[in-house]
Amino acid sequence: SVTWRPSKHFSLGGAFDINDFEVQQTHFITRLISMKSDIVFSNTLSWTNVLQFDNISDNIGINSRIHWIPQAGRNVYFVINYNAIDSEDGFRSNASEITLKANYTFRF
Repeated sequence: SVTWRPSKHFSLGGAFDINDFEVQQTHFITRLISMKSDIVFSNTLSWTNVLQFDNISDNIGINSRIHWIPQAGRNVYFVINYNAIDSEDGFRSNASEITLKANYTFRF
């Protein structure tokens, strides 16, 4: 893996993993390619993106997450997940999801 971090507010990275498995007399090799970017706008707002592809499922996945901390103990996440599978005609969408999540910590 390689990560480039020109400042505390931005990083860009990539990784390539190879795993050689033998399970119940079946041999296979997985290859996982991933890229990640982090943008930190402030100590309360950040944006993370992950893109990955593997050769076993022929699936490409994209995850984009915005994380906002309005106050200590409170978190808001906005997440987009998108998956596409490699086919003869190129990549075709097979799943997508949008999530809004809020956490609140009660202190007493």
